[in-house]
Amino acid sequence: MEVNCLSWWLERETLEPRERLIEFIDQVVLTEIEKNIVIFIDEVDCLQISDLSLEVFLTLIQSFKQKRENNPAYKGLTFVLLGVVNVSDFPHTIIGNSIELGGLEFSAALPLAEGFLEKVDRAQEVLKEIIYWTEGQPFLTQKLCQLVLKSSTIPTGSEKQEVEKLVL
Repeated sequence: MEVNCLSWWLERETLEPRERLIEFIDQVVLTEIEKNIVIFIDEVDCLQISDLSLEVFLTLIQSFKQKRENNPAYKGLTFVLLGVVNVSDFPHTIIGNSIELGGLEFSAALPLAEGFLEKVDRAQEVLKEIIYWTEGQPFLTQKLCQLVLKSSTIPTGSEKQEVEKLVL
């Protein structure tokens, strides 16, 4: 059976979002999908400013975990929370792993320099300036690399100034 998720959700607008999510998992996800299920929640830090607090959401996930004892369908349900949240924000009852991501190091970002070979003579110098300005933050590094590719050719010796112009 194919489910129109938006219609399903709107038909239950009288329920609180938490209750709708519980019903959706119970009545749709676990009944329609027979394989293991991984639900990715991106930007989980936004829960701290929404009506559904991080604590309420984590309690909800914990309740799904507890249902594993009586309902085997829940054993195949996994949540992956992505975002910028302190481990201290999580109750001790939540089992999980925190993965700290740092910025890109110049050596790890070197393959990106290959993309500049048609635009510049000293691609590594351009990349060095990009990493300097973005502090290795992956999204910003990617955006600045795209700006370099869209810009005019960068003359040898002016890598620092040209990247700075793109940033400012």
